[in-house]
Amino acid sequence: MKGIVTLALIFVAFSPILFAQTPDAWVQKTDYPDSASISTVAFSIGNLAYFGTGFNVITCTNDFWAYDAAGDTWTSIAPVPGGNRTGAIAFSLNGKGYVGLGADCSFDDRNDLWEYDPGSNTWTQKANFGGAARRWAVAFTVGNKAYITGGYDGSLYSDLWCYNPADDTWTQKADFIGVPRANAVAFSIGGKGYVGTGYNDTTNLLDFWAYDTLANAWSPIANYQGTSVAGAMAFSISNKGYVGGGSTIAGSNKHDFYSYDPSANTWAQISNIPSARTYGSACAVNNAGYVLSGQDSTSAYTKSLWQYTPAITGITEASSNYWMVSISPNPFRDVIVLKNLPAFNNTEISIYNLLGEKILSQRSEAESVTLDLNSFLSANGIYFVSFTSSGKGSVNYKLVKE
Repeated sequence: MKGIVTLALIFVAFSPILFAQTPDAWVQKTDYPDSASISTVAFSIGNLAYFGTGFNVITCTNDFWAYDAAGDTWTSIAPVPGGNRTGAIAFSLNGKGYVGLGADCSFDDRNDLWEYDPGSNTWTQKANFGGAARRWAVAFTVGNKAYITGGYDGSLYSDLWCYNPADDTWTQKADFIGVPRANAVAFSIGGKGYVGTGYNDTTNLLDFWAYDTLANAWSPIANYQGTSVAGAMAFSISNKGYVGGGSTIAGSNKHDFYSYDPSANTWAQISNIPSARTYGSACAVNNAGYVLSGQDSTSAYTKSLWQYTPAITGITEASSNYWMVSISPNPFRDVIVLKNLPAFNNTEISIYNLLGEKILSQRSEAESVTLDLNSFLSANGIYFVSFTSSGKGSVNYKLVKE
C-alpha cells in the first residue's frame, strides 16, 4: 500500500465539560436510568457511550441506552433483539455497535451477534459467532476487526475468533495461551489486544497477555498490579489501558485502578474509583473513561455512573530512534504530507491542541498520507501530531499552523 493516500478524517468533537475535570480523577455522573444491574455491556460511537443488557436481581434484560457526556443525559434506544441476556460481549467498529453472545437467566448460552446503527436506531442480525455459544467472554478491536476469546458454558474456553464486518465473517485465530478463563477484561492499544485477570474455575487471576494481530501470536506482559480479580472493568485512552475494580476470590469488591503503559510494559496505580465495583461495564469516549453498574462494596447492585479523566494536561514534543516521519510543509496553512510511516502497522494518527485535547484521529496502513486540515484547525498556532503503531510505540511532533 505504498503511495500517497488522502484520508477521510474523523472529527473528534470536544466540549469543555469533558476536559474541565481534574486530571487523574473520578467524577460521578447522572445515574443509569434503568434498573441497577450487573453484567451489562458497553461500547462507544462518536461522542456517545452505549450501555445495556445485564441482570437486575429479578430478571435479565435487553434494554439499551445512549449516554451523552456533553449534556450528562441519557436516551433510551431500541432494545437488543434475540431475547434478554446477561454476560454478553460488545464492541464498536466503523460507526456501528455490536452486541452478542451471553445467556438468558436460565443460562441458555447464545452465539448470536447484532449490529446497531445509531443513524436509524435499528439492530440487524449478523453471522453467528464462529465458536461455541458462551457467556462471560471478552472482546477487543484492532483496526477494522473485532476479536473474541474466553468465556464459559459449563466449560472454559481459550479459542480466539476474529470478526470482519466488511464481509460478515468469523475466522479462528491462534488460541489464547494463558489459562482458559471467564470474567476477564480486555482492551486494545495500537495493533495489539490485551487480555487478563478473570476466573479459571478454581481461583482468580492476575496474569496479562498481549495479542499481536499481524503476527497472530500471544505473548505474556507484566502481571496486573492489583489483587487477583474477576469481573473487573477496562478501557483504553490514547496509548494506555486502564483496569480496575473486580472481586477477589474471597468476595471482596475492589475500587483500586491501574494504568498500563505498553511502551514500558509497566502498570501504575491511579486514583481509586470512589465506589467499589465488580461485574460492571466500561468504555471510553474521547479522552474520558466511563464505568457503570455492577456491585458495590456491600455487594448491592448499583446504577451509578463514574467518569475518569486521565492525567493528560498537555502534549510535549518527543523523539524516537524508530520514527523518521517527515512532515511538510511545517509551518503549514491547509495541507500537510506525512511520509515514512511504518507501512502495514495500522498507524493511529491523532492531532492535539496545547491543552492535550484530541481534535481528530485516523488510522492508516500507508507509508505516506496527505491530510487537509483546513476545516479542522481554524486557529493559527501550535499543535501536536501523535503517531502510534504496533511494534513502534508512539511519538509526537510539533505542528505550526500559520
